[in-house]
Amino acid sequence: LWNTLSWEQLLVNMRLAQTVGSEVRPTIAGLLLFGDDPQRYLEYARISAVTFRGADAGEADILLSKEITGRLDRMIDEAEVFLGQNTFVTSQMNGWRREDQPQYHRDVLREAVVNAVAHRDYSIRTSQIRIFAFADRIEFHSPGRLPNTVTVDSVRSGIHSSRNPALYTHLTHLGYMRRIGVGVPLMIRLSRELSGREPAFALVGEEFRVTIWARPSRTQ
Repeated sequence: LWNTLSWEQLLVNMRLAQTVGSEVRPTIAGLLLFGDDPQRYLEYARISAVTFRGADAGEADILLSKEITGRLDRMIDEAEVFLGQNTFVTSQMNGWRREDQPQYHRDVLREAVVNAVAHRDYSIRTSQIRIFAFADRIEFHSPGRLPNTVTVDSVRSGIHSSRNPALYTHLTHLGYMRRIGVGVPLMIRLSRELSGREPAFALVGEEFRVTIWARPSRTQ
């Protein structure tokens, strides 16, 4: 069957392209996953990442800011690099020995970034994904309410309904996502083990926010 289909029809079947009159044009998912310059057509489909000096957001407290663009896989990888470069290692004395621990679990931050780009509402053209790194936490702001009947409580338990099934499918094939809904429960467990606090999930207006708390420094 696959050998009998044209490339155009294959792309349409995978929801990466659509037929408009006599033309085959890329969908939003097709542009984001495979476009040479997705932001040329989807300027809002980017990540704004900011590191603040302390625990509050103020222009005078900004240490570093970056606009992350490109295909989704590139944005995910660049956001991960940004967070790795702008988070720190804390120290704890174990007897006479100092033990260094990261502020955050890498898998937790990666899951938060991937979920933000995969599940945001791309019909909202006035807002981008925002990542705010504070001294004591990292916040991920993703445009759009939760889809269908999903609630904040059901998100915590691993129940999800994908707003962007084509993105979800292809990010899973690329190894960025898990199919079985274990991502958020894993985030919660790993965060609790490292920092003693669970991530906070909240709907604020037309935005879904995830807050990951830093591991406290205990030097004794």
